[in-house]
Amino acid sequence: MTREENLYGVIAFSYILVKKLFY
Repeated sequence: MTREENLYGVIAFSYILVKKLFY
């Protein structure tokens, strides 16, 4: 896994976590 893919995974995970918290 490249650094860019890892960064994208973290952003996607954070986005899902935020959606669960606010919705």
